[in-house]
Amino acid sequence: MDRRQFVQTLSALAASSILPTTGFAGAMFSGMLPKSAELLGRPENIFNNDCSCRAPRIGVIAVGSPGGEVLTSLYGRLPHLDRSIAIDNFPLELDRVEANRKILVSNSLSDMYGGKTMPSKFREHYVSYLKDEIAEAVANLDLAFIVVKMGSYAGTIVAPIVAEVLRNKGITSICAAITLFHYQEKFRRQVSLAGMSALKGIANAVVPISSEALAQSARRTGLLSPRMDRAMTAYEVATQGSMVWPTGGLEVRMTNAFRRDDFLKSIPATTFEQIYRGVTSPLFEPGLVTVDLESIEDALSSDGHVALGYGHAVGVNAAEKAALTAISHPLLGMQRLRSASSIFVSIEGPSGKRMKIKDVNGILNTIRAPIGHVDHGQLITFGATYNQNFADEYRVTILADGVSAEGAIRVL
Repeated sequence: MDRRQFVQTLSALAASSILPTTGFAGAMFSGMLPKSAELLGRPENIFNNDCSCRAPRIGVIAVGSPGGEVLTSLYGRLPHLDRSIAIDNFPLELDRVEANRKILVSNSLSDMYGGKTMPSKFREHYVSYLKDEIAEAVANLDLAFIVVKMGSYAGTIVAPIVAEVLRNKGITSICAAITLFHYQEKFRRQVSLAGMSALKGIANAVVPISSEALAQSARRTGLLSPRMDRAMTAYEVATQGSMVWPTGGLEVRMTNAFRRDDFLKSIPATTFEQIYRGVTSPLFEPGLVTVDLESIEDALSSDGHVALGYGHAVGVNAAEKAALTAISHPLLGMQRLRSASSIFVSIEGPSGKRMKIKDVNGILNTIRAPIGHVDHGQLITFGATYNQNFADEYRVTILADGVSAEGAIRVL
């Protein structure tokens, strides 16, 4: 039996109830998990002799100053991290980042960002040099997360170069692409979308983190500072019913308000941490169903972008409540979930026998319910792992692949 058959067999088995589960590849969910099932095939045919049991090496690559800020704020909080790399074109900003390896990029490449002419021989020579330096920094990694704010020089020019190096070295890449607010320059927002389009064709998965969607959600729930709330209201009044772009003064006002809003500044790091944990926990932590890197690659392999949702709940019916919260997350929602071509679900729950198969079933059925009528046969890959700090709580992370770029970042 090959690896893929084994994965499907485990999924039908709920084999974790009768077999050790740490390190098992799992699991393509195709319905309710039965209470019992028979193994398909003989044990000696399940595993190939060339199977590598080495745990995957994980890296995080922060591109540009905003990415560096995310990496620094999460210093010491990303489990199983083998290596952190920071890349920037500002020496002072790069010096502040907490990272194992730092790469300073020449500002000469910024001519490409501004649309100016540049000697092609020099550009090709420097890009080749930069690729070699990046390749050395990421050597021996198996999975790399890129965190970058789109619309900037680094995000538009350097991030696709990083993704290309990772692809050429056979390293799985997941890019967390922080997008701009609506108040920021229209040109920069167009550049942001262009950069994401470039990444989409290179990285294994691009997860847009919409600053606008998350800010609007925080505004509705009263989590924004009064200063930021007033600034956003002023912007909306100035642009309502008008095709005229607001003056630079309003953008400065919005930018200053953003810099003073601690909650908004924490959003990119909080969101990226959830992406990281959602992907890596089923790779490393014991549980009912764990996954391997190949299963994650299969789940996040379409031409579209990846919409993210995550939720946490405690107490009675915590599993289903966490799933519903994840579905209704500002970056996901029912419409994006239905439009996805494949879905990866990461479930964290109480350790040992306190995590029930029926709770895992409840989460997966809650996710399947709104997409049951879809004809293209969505594939749900999931992992369900233990969290030693959980007693009666569950955390659910959903990565819905195959969503259009516009659909992935549009405000709900």
